[in-house]
Amino acid sequence: MKLGSGAEGRSTNPGASQMVVCVNGGQGNEVPGTWSATLEWLVGRIAAKRLQLGFLEVRYRIKSWRVLDLCIEDCRAAIEASGAERVTLLGFSMGGAVAIAAAGDRRVSGVLGLGPARREEHETRERATALLALVGLADRPEERARNFAYGDQRRLEIARALALEPALLLLDEPAAGMNAGEKRALSDLIRSVRARLSLTVLLIEHYVPLVMNLCDRIAVLNFGQLIALGPPAEVQKHPAVVEAYLGDGA
Repeated sequence: MKLGSGAEGRSTNPGASQMVVCVNGGQGNEVPGTWSATLEWLVGRIAAKRLQLGFLEVRYRIKSWRVLDLCIEDCRAAIEASGAERVTLLGFSMGGAVAIAAAGDRRVSGVLGLGPARREEHETRERATALLALVGLADRPEERARNFAYGDQRRLEIARALALEPALLLLDEPAAGMNAGEKRALSDLIRSVRARLSLTVLLIEHYVPLVMNLCDRIAVLNFGQLIALGPPAEVQKHPAVVEAYLGDGA
């Protein structure tokens, strides 16, 4: 069956009094979803003996940790498609994280994560804790992001971007709306992240002191036109840059 999210579902014992929604694992690369042979085997074994249990297996649109939000949407669509008032979520491997994320639905009565899911959840938590420590938020792992100060929200956004293990980190005006102290702290953070993770950072920013202090190479645009490209010391003295950004007193 086609789920509301565009994913596919496969039903066993439809109309049973109890429904189990099954979500499987994923991988780093973004590839089309497939049916889980492990879940298929497990459902086949249980459904034949427990006729009161219905099963709805989910085939993600894309199965990957990199698009976890899409996988969670597919799981929620399966809960809706089940038509059951009470649903148990069964997650295998990455599906454990998907099931936990979807468990806030009022119809979910329980979540069962198979062994690999618990192990991967532990590894994911460790990774998240390390990233929070990297951006200076290690003491606030349980706090909701909406309660963070503006500068700390920006730190959290950087941690979320780093969770995907990028080779290139793109930061679009990260200092916008920050006060002077927050901008200095942001500069220190970006420098630390770059050094510790051996990461290339592409920074788009209008706050000139931050750019000059942080960047090894600067490209300057004025009304969409490239007017200078080079090391900070050279760019800072470029006549077109002085006129457009720094002023005659620079």
